[in-house]
Amino acid sequence: MTRRTRTTIAVVVLWALTMACTKVEIPTAPDGGRTPTSTTGDRIEFRVFGSTLLTPVTIKHIDPLNGLTITTTNPPYLAAVTTTDPDSFVYLEASGFGVSTSTLQVQIFVNGKLFRESASVGSVLFASASGTVH
Repeated sequence: MTRRTRTTIAVVVLWALTMACTKVEIPTAPDGGRTPTSTTGDRIEFRVFGSTLLTPVTIKHIDPLNGLTITTTNPPYLAAVTTTDPDSFVYLEASGFGVSTSTLQVQIFVNGKLFRESASVGSVLFASASGTVH
């Protein structure tokens, strides 16, 4: 291969790379075409219920506004947030002690509808639920 041929090939490759880098995309809607489900946001509720418990329950929940929240209390427990994020990871966990017939239940509601739930029965109780709200 001659020097002139190598130079020509190098110029063509550089020109092709330059042309590939100048592509500009203009999305038709914000966030890649997704629109929020509601202009006021999603209401996320964390609920914990229990029966025949011997000690207060330790509750942990994660929401997009407050991050991790940890509390120890007697059920029922309710916490709620409103978020306008198009995708939100949520998590709810509760643990406690009771007798052999004790129950512990966790629920996550989104806009008034049950999103996730879990329950535990026995003397050593643990229940958790999580998911990504779209």
